[in-house]
Amino acid sequence: MLVSAVVFIFIAPRNVHALELARAYTTQSALTLDQLDQLSAEMDGRRAAIFLIGAARNAERSKGADVTLYQEQVLDLLQDRGLVQFLLPNEVNWVIAARSFACEVAYSRGRFADVLAQAERILAIAPNHSDGLVWKGTALGRMGRPGDAAVLLDRATGLSSVSVDVLIRAAHYYFFWSPQRAWKDRALPLLTRAQQMEPQNSIVLRLLAEYWNDQNKCADGLAFAKQAVESSPNDSNAWGVLGHTYWCLNDKINARASYRRAIQIEPRLEPYFRERLAAP
Repeated sequence: MLVSAVVFIFIAPRNVHALELARAYTTQSALTLDQLDQLSAEMDGRRAAIFLIGAARNAERSKGADVTLYQEQVLDLLQDRGLVQFLLPNEVNWVIAARSFACEVAYSRGRFADVLAQAERILAIAPNHSDGLVWKGTALGRMGRPGDAAVLLDRATGLSSVSVDVLIRAAHYYFFWSPQRAWKDRALPLLTRAQQMEPQNSIVLRLLAEYWNDQNKCADGLAFAKQAVESSPNDSNAWGVLGHTYWCLNDKINARASYRRAIQIEPRLEPYFRERLAAP
């Protein structure tokens, strides 16, 4: 004889009304921020936390171009309500990753104050997290505070000395955006350390090529530029750097061939190389 088991799930009375209201909506991401605030306020801490993080995650399927802004606002609500303490470690990591992505989007648009705000939110959750430290440092540097940037980036690379990603991001800032030669030279030891850990990392290799080209030691840069395209033959940026290196060595034939290969991979690069391709 088959015996059917009935499983009873206890739901605290204060959560019943909120859950009934939530069922009236197709997904959490269909809710306005005010509705999310109202519903989550009627839930206990853990339920409210996972309810809000679920809304932020579901937004990716329904908010289109506004997904980043909506996620930021929902996560602001989560943090402002002090609900992060109820999240599991993997959920906290997702929040940090979402904040870091928001930093990347804002940075690409030149909105450095927004990058700084998101970085502060990361550090409020995890004061020594490398993403928060690097983004905050980079944002401050781009906002004209290179000394503060250096302190944060040095802290990040010290705490995450075996993270190639952290080393690359700090080196990229120092090389391209720091205002003084002495700070610019800080990129080299970081890139050297990163290459020791990942010898075939094409980003590290092309940054090393660009560093030596900038020092007018293009023969040294050529070895790294060649390794970069060998490591990642479909990386248009690597081919562009190889072209710049050949151009620096006055080898215009190989430079143009490299530029054409970069354009073949990524046609949008053509305007950047047009002048050199047309030069005698």
